[in-house]
Amino acid sequence: MTSTTIQIRELHPEDSLEALTTLINRAYARVAAMGYRLAGTYQDIEHTRRRAARGVCFVAVLDGVLAGTMSACPSFPNDTCAYLTRPELAYRFQFAVAEHLQGNGIGSALRQRVDMWAREYGFTEVGTDTAEGYAERLASMAKEGFVQVDRIRWPGDDFYSVVMARPL
Repeated sequence: MTSTTIQIRELHPEDSLEALTTLINRAYARVAAMGYRLAGTYQDIEHTRRRAARGVCFVAVLDGVLAGTMSACPSFPNDTCAYLTRPELAYRFQFAVAEHLQGNGIGSALRQRVDMWAREYGFTEVGTDTAEGYAERLASMAKEGFVQVDRIRWPGDDFYSVVMARPL
């Protein structure tokens, strides 16, 4: 890394959604190569805009360049997973770190910021989901203290996802 200063902040209107979408797509390329069509593997700029507007979108900025992102929102009504509708739950999604910067603490800084946001708004639990066969990600989430609370198949997916949660 060329700098040790990572700024974690909310997405600004002047930030490039094109650059953010490219970062997400590239970060998810490995997942796509494993055969999973998670949103980050294919989303376009408009999809990024809608997902970022769903709650709060945090970005990691390193030397003036977007280096990572994670979004979070309050629980949300859906017909697929009742657990994600719990009012005490903050849901995190759209997590990506530029591939060449992974392992440098950017993901940890984003996770900490989302947890801080969730606590500030009175949430007592944080949840997320990922493809059931994405062993590396599931192991990482388990290290963070997440436990499986459900197994779902999102509409349009040809695989199951594991829904995980942990107390704040």
